[in-house]
Amino acid sequence: MESNINYYAFLSYSRKDIDAARFLQHSLEHFRYERKLVTPENCPKDKKYLRPIFWDKTDLNVTKHNFSNDLKQSLQQSKYLIVLCSKNAVVSEYVTEEINYFLETHNNDTSLVIPVLLDNNVKDVLPTQLNTSEFWSRNLPSMTNETDEMFNKVYWENGVQQCISYLLDIPFPVIARRFQKEKSRAIKITLGWTIAIAVLLAVSTLFAVRAMQKAEESEKTAQDLANFEESVFPQSLVYGFVDNFLIYVLRAKPEANVILILPKDYGELEHFDRIENYKKFLTQKGFELLEEEIPVTVGQRSRKAFKLQPINNVVLEDIVFIDFVTTVTAFKGVIDYKKKGNGAKFYQDITENEMAIKYSQRFEKQVRDYIEEGTNDLVFSQKEQLKFVRTIEELNKELDFIIKQQ
Repeated sequence: MESNINYYAFLSYSRKDIDAARFLQHSLEHFRYERKLVTPENCPKDKKYLRPIFWDKTDLNVTKHNFSNDLKQSLQQSKYLIVLCSKNAVVSEYVTEEINYFLETHNNDTSLVIPVLLDNNVKDVLPTQLNTSEFWSRNLPSMTNETDEMFNKVYWENGVQQCISYLLDIPFPVIARRFQKEKSRAIKITLGWTIAIAVLLAVSTLFAVRAMQKAEESEKTAQDLANFEESVFPQSLVYGFVDNFLIYVLRAKPEANVILILPKDYGELEHFDRIENYKKFLTQKGFELLEEEIPVTVGQRSRKAFKLQPINNVVLEDIVFIDFVTTVTAFKGVIDYKKKGNGAKFYQDITENEMAIKYSQRFEKQVRDYIEEGTNDLVFSQKEQLKFVRTIEELNKELDFIIKQQ
């Protein structure tokens, strides 16, 4: 049988659940597994990814043969059958036929069938052939929302990880860590490319402006360049900071005060020195900064945040987190390029400090705007809990206000 296997798994689903099917198939095929952790009988043919996963939307051949015959051949050539279980799937004739034919061609081996739930009511969504005590007793993968307050994708990702754990026969925590590692890697690559493309576009536009200035001395073109730059930087840094850090702090501790310390000038882009200066001030004021693990969604690594802790007699009933926004250190590279690179003469009228202040103010505005849009699943309505400061004096003022309110 193994010699005839062309697909690692066949995805069976109702057309009404196509969004979930698309997400599951894409997530499985883009998961990089560690081959040394998988036994030979569980390994996909692909040496890096869980591929191929048959999905009729992308894998059904256009041939002279009957539609159902091609599906049957693909089922017969699949190692596993993944069934997206919903009330739609229960009444789907295609799902029923696909389950029947898979079992018929795989010696009725139900261990090769992986139901993935799209609803909490297990017995209401398992197709007839799977609605047995054998499957009721399994810890079935679930892509179901447990609460309306969380974004669907979080639970979909959790269900994908559980499905991978079953397919590869690897403990779920190991898969969850690997999944998060790959997700973080993908985000870093995306951010890296975003910044690189933005810089390349800025450089290209810069040379275009230079040529036009020589020809026309066009003031408008220079303004267009400034507008272009403002649209791409530091917006890419904002997405990474909010989606990969801030959202988790505020979701885990929605009642907390979060103070974000941004650089006040070019010199403060030396991140380590800035942190040490603020730590000295906080010690003198009777506080210390303790790293706290922020619990996040199931299957994801926790985030670390600095929590303000009184040392002696200072009263602090509210939770206060302080973050130094490490991502803004990227400002220095852009500023140095502008002031010391080939385009330096276009920035003679603005200093490094002025650039740093400008980027800092723009970063704050874009963070607030991004949160206000609500596209990042951030439930955070009390805007006064999120504060931005740039000097020790401003931080002192904010802390005195918080203490006074208690």
